[in-house]
Amino acid sequence: MAIDIAPYIAEIQRLMGVVYQNAKSSGLGTGQIFTKDQKDILISGAFNAATKLSKEIYDEVKKKEGSAYDWPGNEWDMLAVAMIFSSWSAWVFKAKSADPHPNRVPTREGAKAVSKYVDSMIANAVKGGQNIGKDNGQSEGRKEPINIS
Repeated sequence: MAIDIAPYIAEIQRLMGVVYQNAKSSGLGTGQIFTKDQKDILISGAFNAATKLSKEIYDEVKKKEGSAYDWPGNEWDMLAVAMIFSSWSAWVFKAKSADPHPNRVPTREGAKAVSKYVDSMIANAVKGGQNIGKDNGQSEGRKEPINIS
C-alpha cells in the first residue's frame, strides 16, 4: 500500500488560500504569511493533517517491518508535518517553473532555479539529521552543514 500525499498538499494549498484571502481583505496585496497566519496554518490545518498522515506512515512501517516506534507520538507528527510541507514546497516550485503564462516569466525562471535543488535540499537535510542522530547523538553544540547539489 502506498501513501497518497496529494490530499495533504491540497490541504496546505487550501490553508494558503485562506492566508492570501486574509491578506487581500486587510489591504496587503503580497499574501505574506504573518505570525497569526503561521499559527492558523499549523494549528488548524497542518497538525490536523499530520495526525492522519502519521497514522498512515505508522501503519505502513508496521506492515512492512512488523514493528514500528510507538504511535501516537511527537516524532511521528513532526515527521508527517515535514513530509507535508516538503511535498507542498516541491509541488509549488515545480508547478510554478512549468507555468506557461507569459506574464510570469521571472517567477517561472526563479522557480526553475530553485526546483532543481529541492530534492537534494530535502534529502541532504534528512541525511544531516540521521548523521546527528547516529549513536544517540544530540544536536546541541553540533554543526551539520548540508549541501545543495
